Amino acid sequence: MKYISVLLTVVSAAVMFWFGSRSYISSHAYAYDVARQVSLMNVEDLTKMHLKAWMETLSFGLYHDETKEKLAALAEHARSAKSDTFEAMYIALAAAFATLACALFVSRRFFVVVGSIVSLALLTAGIFAPIMMMTIHKEVPYLGDVVLSFESKSVTGSIRSLYEHGEMILAVLIALFSVVIPVLKNLGFLFVAIFYRAPFAAAIVRFFAHLGKWSMADVFVVATFLVYLAGNNKTGRAEIEVGLYFFLAYVLVSMTVSLIADRLLHRCVK
Repeated sequence: MKYISVLLTVVSAAVMFWFGSRSYISSHAYAYDVARQVSLMNVEDLTKMHLKAWMETLSFGLYHDETKEKLAALAEHARSAKSDTFEAMYIALAAAFATLACALFVSRRFFVVVGSIVSLALLTAGIFAPIMMMTIHKEVPYLGDVVLSFESKSVTGSIRSLYEHGEMILAVLIALFSVVIPVLKNLGFLFVAIFYRAPFAAAIVRFFAHLGKWSMADVFVVATFLVYLAGNNKTGRAEIEVGLYFFLAYVLVSMTVSLIADRLLHRCVK
């Protein structure tokens, strides 16, 4: 039974990494396509598009608006990329939790090792994949929906943006508590699971248990949802991207690994 569980764990992990990487690549392709669409939806380009539409009408179809056709092609490609992104994400997340379920049938130690690796993979996708798209637009008479501003941000992109705008302290704090500490925490659990009989293993678990209280991972997820809810109004629209789902999955997996690691070393803590 244990050999079968180990085999299923490896297969599920491989599926998670494969579809996770596909989701990551597709998410950036989607963001790129939307950015190209938005670049054609400013006042100047929309004015030209409407003039060309009149020319197309007056020429009885002899003149074709290439910009309009390009915009339609970009929109179709963006829809396809978004569909691929979320389909791959759902499969990757399902495979991640299936990996943990299979590992649990082997041993707690094996579960902590596998869970730490899965957690690090989810965290990597969560901080590098886009987490949200923010669009500021306005309805202009005769032109339609004009996009005034567009941003697609990841966690690392947000940190870099804060740094470039002089918000050094805030950038460092977010990088520390939402990237550095989570990475060190999972590496610590991985190290503990391998050397769980070492005398310092229990101290590592206690250290990260206390340090985890200061982690901003869960706060970051809640804050992002609040920004999403506040960003949907008449002039702005916020669209949650796959990075946030990967980050949320990381929080859940990391909490579970922490609990199992604590039980694994319960006697050492005593």
